[in-house]
Amino acid sequence: MAKVILYIAQTADGYIAESNGSVSFLDQFTAGSEDYGYAKFLKSVGSIMMGRKSYNQLKTFGEWPYAKHKTYVFTSHVDAHTPRHIILTNSPIIQYVNAIKATEDKDIWLLGGAELVRSFLDAKLIDAMIITTVPLLLGGGIPLFHQSRHPVILELLDTKKFPGSIVQTTYGCLYSKN
Repeated sequence: MAKVILYIAQTADGYIAESNGSVSFLDQFTAGSEDYGYAKFLKSVGSIMMGRKSYNQLKTFGEWPYAKHKTYVFTSHVDAHTPRHIILTNSPIIQYVNAIKATEDKDIWLLGGAELVRSFLDAKLIDAMIITTVPLLLGGGIPLFHQSRHPVILELLDTKKFPGSIVQTTYGCLYSKN
């Protein structure tokens, strides 16, 4: 069965975007030749899941970067005018994700954003997290983690240090039975 893996970058103070949704602050950390394991990770996933705000943000970057991957966008605004490889859904999250996990050959990338991450955590659907932390205190914006319904114990699986004081931490997610 496929695993749902959150793969995301955050600032040292825990923000994934500025208040307006911009992630341009990451540009200073992605200008070099280092990809922080991104290409290897992308090969390991069969599909991508994201929220409507992340989807809208990615559309502003030009050509859709994930055309080779089936992309599921969780939104309450489903319209018929989307490319073939993008599926907009307002289906109940637990049943929908579990059905995809059962049929997917590769892992599933939970791309974001913060509201969807919280929903997945509340539903106990995230199997692992790969969090790349950039050495920047943004001071405000959209935090990666919002208040959750229950605690999640994180099991440290790996830590990597990259040039420029960037740290990537991989955790397994352990959930209580209740």
